[in-house]
Parts: sequence; structure tokens; C-alpha cells
Amino acid sequence: MSADVVRAIPTFCHIPKTAGSTFDYFLRSQYGLRHINVLHLDTTLVPTKTELVVALKVCPWARSIAGHGLYPNLDYPVGDRRLVWYTFLRDPVARYVSHYQYQLESGSTRLDFEEWVATGQLPDMQVRHLAGGPDLDLAIRIVDGFAAVGLVEDFDASLLVFADRLGLPVSSYPHIRRKKVHKEPETRKLLNEQAARFDDGIRANNRLDLELYGHVRTKLWPRQVADYGAARLAEDRSVFARGRKGYSLGERVNVAVNLAFRTLVYKPIVAVAYRA
Repeated sequence: MSADVVRAIPTFCHIPKTAGSTFDYFLRSQYGLRHINVLHLDTTLVPTKTELVVALKVCPWARSIAGHGLYPNLDYPVGDRRLVWYTFLRDPVARYVSHYQYQLESGSTRLDFEEWVATGQLPDMQVRHLAGGPDLDLAIRIVDGFAAVGLVEDFDASLLVFADRLGLPVSSYPHIRRKKVHKEPETRKLLNEQAARFDDGIRANNRLDLELYGHVRTKLWPRQVADYGAARLAEDRSVFARGRKGYSLGERVNVAVNLAFRTLVYKPIVAVAYRA
């Protein structure tokens, strides 16, 4: 291929507990084998370039990339391809509560919520995932350079912005229902009640995330809406929300094929690469 030809690949930075699982399922349904969710090679979750390098060797035909193991602060060696970054951000308090519930239900923590907050567990995860550390200025520069940044609280509108800015197959696609990842809705209700009691501690643990989210909510998001056209976005969102619910048989087949490839081909190769 000529060095002048550069293939742009939409690359979704999946920050934990920001509706990424819902969105990744959608990407699988639309792209099938052309979508790859990057697996971790390093169990310590230290950001490295290796995960994406291996993924693109296994799936060189990828036209969509996502995964927790993607860090936009790294300069990935992708050859004749160009990563076009985008992501979802979420209200930091809601994200923090959701992350605790996930850890509790998965057995990753035995701390009660008060102790989890008091000991400052997993602070500023959105800034840290974007910047590779607690660097707010770098995180802001990174999101300002993204092709698009969605907000979980404006999920449908974000999908339409993604379609407009990245050419994702969203604009003609019906409303996507958010995936329920938590096992116990009553736990979430209780945690939301507790969050009000521990609000000062939660906000202290997410001070940088709150500033980042405020920047995107008040500056970056309005610019994206203006570029799309506020009236057009409102109309498209209304049409979008009235669309078909759920996935077609063909879309479900795409997901099944994608997951089969992941399990039978990609994961074994990653296991070998990690042992090496």
C-alpha cells in the first residue's frame, strides 16, 4: 500500500463505567468481524502499546476499535493506519457509585461504601484513563483533540454526534437501550441514598474528574451540538428515540461471530503473546 494512503480507524476509548459495554455491543452488531475489542496483556493494567499492536496483527482488517486497554496518551505504532479517537464521559459522582457497585458485585472489594469513599479508592478514573495519571491539563488537551466526546447523560444525542463526526452507522439505526450490567437494582438504590451522605468525600476523590466533566459539558459538548445544528439534533434525536427497539437477527449474528472469533482466535493468540 502506498505510504500516502492512510486508513482512519474510529477508536473508542472505553473508560470504565461510562456505558461502554452497551456501546461496544452496538459496535459488534454493526461491524461484526471488522470490530475488535482490545484485550489486556498486562494484568497490572499498566498502560502499554503492546495490546493494540497485537490486536491489529490478529485483526488487520479492523475498521472499528474499542477497549479498556486503549490509552490515548500513548503514541501507538499503527503503520499505515490512523487512530481517530472518541469516548463517553459520565457525571463523576454517578460513575463513582457505579464503579463501587461493580466492584462489590464482582467480589473485587469487601469494603462497605463509606470505607471505600473514605480510603479514596479509584479516584479520578476518567482523567487517569485519558492522561495516564492525575493530569487534568493533559486530559483536557486530549479530549479537545478527540473527533467526538459523548456524554452518558445525553446518550442518544451522543450517538448521533458520533455518526456525524466519525461516520459510524448510527444515524439510520434505531434507539439503543442501555445495557444493565448491575445484578442488584436495590443495591444501586441504596448506594444512591448513601451517596448523598458521602457527597463531600466522593467529590474530593473525583475533583479532577469533576473539572474535566465540567469542561466537556459546558464548552466542548455545546460546540459539538452547534456544529451538528441544535434544531437538527433535536429532530434527529426525536426520530431516533421512536425507532425500533432491540437488534435484528443479522445484527445478533454479527455479535455472535465477533465473540466467537474473540474466544477461539484472538484470546488464544493474546495468551501466547503474554507468555512470551
